[in-house]
Amino acid sequence: MRDYIWRGSPLRDQQLADLMMRVPYDHDYAQKRNELGELANDHVVMFGPYQEERWQVAFDRRRLDSVASVAVFQEHPIGVEVDSVPSFYLTSVFNGMLSAKTHHYPSVQQAFGALRAGQVDAVMAMRGEIDWQLHQAADPQLALAENAYPNMGKQVWEIGMAVHESNRQLAYAVEEALEGLIRDGRLQALYARYGLRYEVPQMYQ
Repeated sequence: MRDYIWRGSPLRDQQLADLMMRVPYDHDYAQKRNELGELANDHVVMFGPYQEERWQVAFDRRRLDSVASVAVFQEHPIGVEVDSVPSFYLTSVFNGMLSAKTHHYPSVQQAFGALRAGQVDAVMAMRGEIDWQLHQAADPQLALAENAYPNMGKQVWEIGMAVHESNRQLAYAVEEALEGLIRDGRLQALYARYGLRYEVPQMYQ
């Protein structure tokens, strides 16, 4: 957010975005205060949580019967995006016992390509990314796992938006419009059009 919303990146001549979407939303972090009682993150306004996101594994039933636990990836190769939470998790959980079978790719799309090519038996990424890749593949042998992720920490979080603190009026307008889409079901229908499952954030439940 520092490069896109607040300060700007020298790679783009300090140009700022008006609105950033798919921002992990944490109310406590957004309202965090410093020792003077001022907002610690006062350059950026995080607002408008519009979906819940979580981690997800997809696997190929031709090579793996089920995923009762991530322990199966001691024997079966799994693909992840490099430098991602799934990468750090799978290479460290169970004292690193899964690291040898964890294969890294530049993107989730490329990890999924490896799954379809038979180079790995599963892929772990955010649920939205997995849903989209499954939708694109249209292969009934590619399935969703329902396993837990022991010792992973936060496994479900909300996705929202962010603007520069000088753009609060834009935030109010966007949040009002999006609330209508959430409450009348249009946002859920939009997600379904792209094969994505939609989970309403806590404030709308």
